[in-house]
Order: sequence, then C-alpha cells, then structure tokens
Amino acid sequence: MSADEVPKCPGMKYKHYAPKSEVILVKGKQEEFINFVNSRLGDGVYALCFDEDIKLIDKNAFSYGKSHNFEEQAKKIFSCLRKFDDLNAKIVYARAPMQNGVGLAVYNRLIRAAGFKVIDLDKNNKK
Repeated sequence: MSADEVPKCPGMKYKHYAPKSEVILVKGKQEEFINFVNSRLGDGVYALCFDEDIKLIDKNAFSYGKSHNFEEQAKKIFSCLRKFDDLNAKIVYARAPMQNGVGLAVYNRLIRAAGFKVIDLDKNNKK
C-alpha cells in the first residue's frame, strides 16, 4: 500500500503483532543467518529462529518451530514475541519463514511485527 492509501481493515498497512523491542526480519540461508546473528547477539539482542538453528546460535536464541512446519510456527509465534517483552529485549533478529501456504501467514505476522524492516542477506551478499 502507498503512504496515502487507507487500509480496508486493521493490519493491512501498519505495524502490529509486535513486542516492545525492535524486530528485524532476516531473510537468508541458514549459514548466512547463523553468522549474521552470532556476530550481533549480546545483552538485550536475541534471535528468533527455527529448531534446526538453535544448536548453532551462540546464545539468546528462541525457536518458533521447525523450518518446514508452518502450523507449528503459527501456533508459537505470538508466545515467542511476548517472551521478548518478558526479557526486556532491545532487538530481535527473526529468521524469515518460507512464503508459501501457512508460511505466508507467519511471514505476514513477522513482517508486521518488524514494521516492515527486512534484511535480505542473499541480496546483501550479491553486492
């Protein structure tokens, strides 16, 4: 939607589903995501990722499900985002799910929680 368009219903344009912390959606392959977040994690900085990523992230990581289990991701996403409020997180780097089927709905929730802030590691590596 353009800046001057009025949304037909809530949630079509504006940031919502968001914790108090800054959420940044990160697109990229597993290795790229792991390297990216491991170089940034610290006090108040967390990763929201898949089960398969947890063992590879140094600290401050929470999973919202398996990478190909979109229903599980959809069930866990809100409780994970609320958990970051309990932790007084400052920044959350969220690994982007696939954008098909229910995964698209999860992606939609995350991109709105992030206020449409996205880092695309694939594009950044091609420069």
